Amino acid sequence: MFHRMLKGALTRQKGKLLMIAFAMALGVSLATAMLNVMMDVGDKVNQELRTYGANLTVVPRGASLINELYETEQATSPQKYLAEADLPKMKMIFWAFNIVDFAPFLEMKASVGENSITLVGTWFDR
Repeated sequence: MFHRMLKGALTRQKGKLLMIAFAMALGVSLATAMLNVMMDVGDKVNQELRTYGANLTVVPRGASLINELYETEQATSPQKYLAEADLPKMKMIFWAFNIVDFAPFLEMKASVGENSITLVGTWFDR
């Protein structure tokens, strides 16, 4: 009896049934698309930010940022460096949990024969 009533309701109201099926399919596809975007957007933003590299640079207090920005050379001012013992203090700033790793590097001018080159080095094991 129930199956006969259900079959009669489905066959007599094909238009309504088609509209209900279309609305359900549209709702499910919209929910799936939104979940896909929500789950993927964090990974894509993280990947894009990693392509830019480090976004935090720590320099000594007396270092001149103007010289670095405009690429000017001042031979009269001595270079200032951070002490190696002060490097772990970076983990004590407000964004300490966002710092994944740090690698100090040293940049020096050297001359090879008649050519002047810039040497950059770091110590990854420490």
